[in-house]
This record gives sequence, C-alpha cells and structure tokens, in this order.
Amino acid sequence: MLGLAQNHTIVAATNLLLLADGRFPAGGYAHSTGLEQAVESGRVDSEPELRAFLDGVLATVARTGACFAAASCETWRTCDPTDVLAKASRAEGLERLALEESARMPAPALREASRTQGRQFIRAAQGTWPTAGIPKADIVPFGVHLSMAQGLVAAALDLDPRAAALISAYGAVLGPATAAVKLLGLDPLAVNRIVAESSMQIAELVDEAGDLAACAPQDLPSRTAPLLEIGSALHAVRQPRMFAS
Repeated sequence: MLGLAQNHTIVAATNLLLLADGRFPAGGYAHSTGLEQAVESGRVDSEPELRAFLDGVLATVARTGACFAAASCETWRTCDPTDVLAKASRAEGLERLALEESARMPAPALREASRTQGRQFIRAAQGTWPTAGIPKADIVPFGVHLSMAQGLVAAALDLDPRAAALISAYGAVLGPATAAVKLLGLDPLAVNRIVAESSMQIAELVDEAGDLAACAPQDLPSRTAPLLEIGSALHAVRQPRMFAS
C-alpha cells in the first residue's frame, strides 16, 4: 500500500507531467517562440539548424524565463496566506518580478505574446484544478508573463521552484520543436530526438534557476536574444502567418 508521502509524490509528478505536456490547453500550440520568423528569414530550414535554434533559446530567453518561473514559485509558496503583511509583501514581490521580466523583453510584441500565453496558462490551470487556489492573471499590473504563470501554478499545486523552472524550460523547447514539424515538414521522430538531446542543457538550466529562486528580482539573469526581438516585430505585421508569435 502506498503511504501518504508516496501518494503526494505521485500526485505532484502527475501534475508536473500534465503542465509540461504540449497538449495542455495553454495556448502554446499557437506560438512558435520566434521559429516561424526564423524560417521565413531563411535562418532555419533543416534539423541541424533547428538544433542550433533550440540551443540558442536555451542559452538566452529560456534561461531567463526559467529563473523567473522559479522565483515566482518561491515568492508564492513561501507566503503565509493568513498573514496580512506577508500577503502584501508577496504582492509587492510579484509586481517587482513582473516589472523586471518586462524590462528583459524590450520588444512590445514579445511582451504581448508572453502575457497572452500567461493568461491562457492561468485559465487552463484554473479549469483543470478549480479548487487549487490558483491566482488570477491580473494579480500584477498588465497581467502575468508566461513564466510567472508557470511559477504561480506550480506553487499552487505544491511543486517546488525547480519544477516550475522545468515546466518553463521544457515549454520553451517544445513550442518551437512542435512548430518545426508544421513549418518545415520535419520528421517528428527526428524532432523528438533533438528535444531529447537538449535534456542535459535543460537540467543544468533548471538547477541554476532553482539556486537563484530566492534572489532579488533585479539580480536574476537577463539573457535576451536580439534576433528573436527583431523577428517578433517583423512577424507581428506579416500576413499570412501560421503562429501568433
């Protein structure tokens, strides 16, 4: 018979798997994390170039996003909800995290896409776990970014900051990898192999994000990807297009 600790572990693992699943209805299927514009610009048109693109994502925006997901999770889960002062401090901390992450997205199109996915992620999670006490997307001004949504949902489901970072980092890879099959007609098995080959990079990124979860927001990584930023502005006005971003 399973004990209470084992049951909790299995429930947590199930929730983690569901949140990281590309089929989770959080809107990620409508976004390519900049891959569509990279394909249109001729920078990605093969499996090796997709691998290089994903490596670049993991080294830059995925690293930043995972750290903010972990920090958001830590901020939410360490607050005593019965303590009014603690709740006020948590609200202030989340607002600072949102401001700092926005500052790391100089391109308006990237901020809009991130907040759109954040709202959809929160909405999907609230529908999936209606009694979990998942906060609303407007808990911070202008709405949560995707990474904050991932961190808040992870915390509400009793997952730790490393789990939040894993959801964020894996999603940053899975989105463009899935889009590559549609955009380039690549072999899905080959794309899965590329994602699997990224596992060590993801693991290292998750460890770093977990270690930094309690850092001040301004001290979190600020890795950006200029080509993604430029591409997002071009993609926002290009028609027709398959993905929102």
